[in-house]
This record gives sequence, structure tokens and C-alpha cells, in this order.
Amino acid sequence: MVQDHTGKRASGLLAHITSLPSPYGIGDIGPASYTFLEYLKSCGQSYWQFLPTGTTNPLFDNSPYMSSSAFAGSPLLISPELLCQEKLISESSLHDHPDFSRYQTDFLAVTQYKARILQEASCNFKAFDSPAFLDFASKNPWLDDYALFMALKEIFGNVGWFDWPADLVCRNPEALALQREKNRQRFDYFRFEQYEFFRQWGFLRTKAEETGIKLFGDIPIYIGLDSVDVWTHQSIFTLDPKTSLPTHVAGVPPDYFSETGQRWGNPLYRWDSTNPGVRSQLLEWWILRISAIFSMVDVARIDHFRGFESYWSIPAKNKTAVEGTWLPGPGKAFFDKIFNRLGKLDIVAEDLGVITPE
Repeated sequence: MVQDHTGKRASGLLAHITSLPSPYGIGDIGPASYTFLEYLKSCGQSYWQFLPTGTTNPLFDNSPYMSSSAFAGSPLLISPELLCQEKLISESSLHDHPDFSRYQTDFLAVTQYKARILQEASCNFKAFDSPAFLDFASKNPWLDDYALFMALKEIFGNVGWFDWPADLVCRNPEALALQREKNRQRFDYFRFEQYEFFRQWGFLRTKAEETGIKLFGDIPIYIGLDSVDVWTHQSIFTLDPKTSLPTHVAGVPPDYFSETGQRWGNPLYRWDSTNPGVRSQLLEWWILRISAIFSMVDVARIDHFRGFESYWSIPAKNKTAVEGTWLPGPGKAFFDKIFNRLGKLDIVAEDLGVITPE
């Protein structure tokens, strides 16, 4: 039970979308989510809290906290039933799936099934020039970079972007344009995937408003190294200019949870940069990120919030988090700038970890 910003006492439930019952191997943002919203309403609840909804990487156990993008939605959460209702896939394709377990998710099997039906849906989608799609693309400037990134990941066997050819690592405009045209089909596939995710999310948001349930999202403070965001914004992360790999990584020092601390491995932000351009890019990226999540939810938790006051910097060569340094984060002034741009936001700060008076 908590108090919201109006002082009203309210309660809710934490249940990630993937945990909802589904014959398709994983919970999704279709009818199962609508049923869950109705259930919350019948129980007198006010909030549905869930984990980050971004794309996941099987190399990191499909953790939602190690996403390939800070903005894109996970295709695993797209509803096959809604695709069928739109006539983007056939009834036979909808039901032609493995005998999934009711109790645990087989991510490999689910990924293969979703990829197959989304490929069919993409081929049947004829509205890339429609006002709705063009409006979506114009409002989401990250879309084309994401689509190209995912297409290139396929081409190069899923190796990290830092191991791609040098002209792609450094984002040579001519090289990017060439790859975009050479791989137009896959480029458009990933653009469609995101259009469909956010179209379905719009239906979920409408249903939540109808039931009076507020959606409670989650923002990981860090982003994965092998992500489109680090690839497209290399200057704002602590990367070695020669290798494009992190010089220092994120984590927390030893505590009562772990004798060796936690070495998360995410690249750190260059909060300490004296370059006005870097500081401006960092602020703008975070403003876009927070604005994007609040276009999807009513309330958002920021994971490891204490990292904005100070954060544990671990030399990338170290295998544990025992040795590191506390460095100052951007502090309250950073959020003052964000609120000045975006207005009042319902942000919940996670208070785990070493919490100091600051």
C-alpha cells in the first residue's frame, strides 16, 4: 500500500507481462493482458507494475535489464491473436505452434515461433506509406537506427557491433546507407515489428484507462553494451576509442548480498565529461528516454536510482566488483533540467543498495 502524488492510498501488483498465462509460450500485451486488467479492477487494485518491456538478448538469458534498445519494444510481447484479428497471419499460423509448457518459458522455442509469425505478418503488411505508419516513424526517431542495427546483427552472426567492419563501427554515413538498401527487406521487417508492438500497446493503454488501472513501468539505469543506443551514442559512454569497448563498467561493491559485489558489465555514462557537447547529448538522450516511457505508462520506477548521486566504477579488466571507485553522478540538478522540459512526472526511485544522506 502506497500513497500516490495526490496523497491517496493505493495498491497494486507486480507481475511481469511474460508471466501471464498464454497458449503461445509467453505472456503478451493482447487479450491476456486485458483479462489481467479486469482482474486487478475486480480486486480493487490501482496499479499494474511490470519489468522493462524492451528487446532482450539470449546471450544474457533474455534479461529485461540488458536490453538491445532503450526505446524498442520486445517482439516476444506481441500478441499472435491480435495479428490474426488484423488478418496479418492466418488461423493455421496462429495455432501452428509447439506444445508450450504452462509453467515456464522456453525462450528459444518462443522466439522461433514469434519470428515466424511476425515474418508472415510483415509480408502481409502493405501500409508502410500509410499516414499511421509515417506518423509513427516521425514520432520515433530511434526507429531506423534500431531496424538497421537488428538487421546488421543478423548479417554478422549476432556478434557485438564493436566487432563489425570499421566503417560500420564508426557509423560512416555512406556505409550505413549502403547496408540499409542492401538489406531493405529485413530493415522494413524490424520497422514493422516496432510499429505493431506500439500499436498493440496503444490498445493495452486504452484498456487500462477504461478499467482505471495505472500502468507502472520500469527504467533500467544502464543499457547493454551491445545495444543500438551505445552504437549510435558512443561519445556519451566510457568507451576506449580504439576498441569501442568499455574502459570501466557498472556494478555495486561487496555488501551483505555478495562478498565480491555485483559486476553488471554495462558501460558507464560520461557524467564527468567537461565537454559541453557530451553533457548536452547525455541530457537529451535521457529526456527522450524518459519521455518515451511516459508515453507508455503512468508511473515509472528508475532502477538503481542511487547511481545518479554517485556510482561504482569498476575497471573493465576486473572480473569482480571488489575493486572500484565511487564517482559523483549528475545529481538533483540533472532531474531539475528533465522536469523543466517534461513537466511533473510520477517517478519512483528504487532505494536498494548503499544509500547515503545525499
